[in-house]
Amino acid sequence: MPVRPGSTRPVPPTLPDVFFARDHPTAVVAAQVRTGAWEPVSRGAYVAADRPTGQRDRALAQIVAVHRRTTVPHWFSHESAALLWGLPVWDDAPATHLRQPTRPGPGQRSVRRHVDPVPEAHRATVCDLPVTSLALTVVDCARSLPVLDALVVADGALRAGAEAAEITTLLECLQGRAGVAAARRVLAAADPGAESAPETATRYLLVAGGLPAPRPRSRCRPGAGRTGSISATPSCGSPSSTTAAPSTSATPGSRRNAATTPSPRPAGE
Repeated sequence: MPVRPGSTRPVPPTLPDVFFARDHPTAVVAAQVRTGAWEPVSRGAYVAADRPTGQRDRALAQIVAVHRRTTVPHWFSHESAALLWGLPVWDDAPATHLRQPTRPGPGQRSVRRHVDPVPEAHRATVCDLPVTSLALTVVDCARSLPVLDALVVADGALRAGAEAAEITTLLECLQGRAGVAAARRVLAAADPGAESAPETATRYLLVAGGLPAPRPRSRCRPGAGRTGSISATPSCGSPSSTTAAPSTSATPGSRRNAATTPSPRPAGE
């Protein structure tokens, strides 16, 4: 389904302000924490408690903190890259992921450092932070995440302007590596017409249940003599041919597979 004319596309977020203990006297940091003015988001990093922050903002704050602490070349990847590009994500508290060329030492369990160089053509800068390209972000997520989570990111990336042909080329270069077959299925099922994570989830569950894939935001006839345009998910339209949902066999036992109805409250909603 093509992107609806006039609809909004994902855009990078405004990063939250992060305060670092190393930049302030110990007594000042202690006072700010003791009075509740600052809340910790990771070791030595804080955000203002009077600024409303959801899980997505806290994840972004941790990305900023990890960037500040990392001294080797690195690029944020996987769900962290998706957050920086402004894409929808299903998990409301993803770990911080980054790629770097050297093996890391011991660190936080909530930070996943992948020793995997980023090709020059797929290095980008978003919000003044190093990040993988939209296409590589889709590939990383589609190879490693449960199907629904990966499909939410893929829908958002295509909507933001990622090219399916470029993603396919990346997958061809990775032929034979873990997760590539599952990633191909996710890309085949992705639809840039979905405008939110719930739309993606509804389409996924309908198709996984054997029903035709709905057409997001289509016009339909609610009754004789009446024609309306609905924006609820799903729409009453369905394509002439059904797009198969990606197999869940790549993630057996996942809490987000087709046999389990996902939470109705994805991140950012």
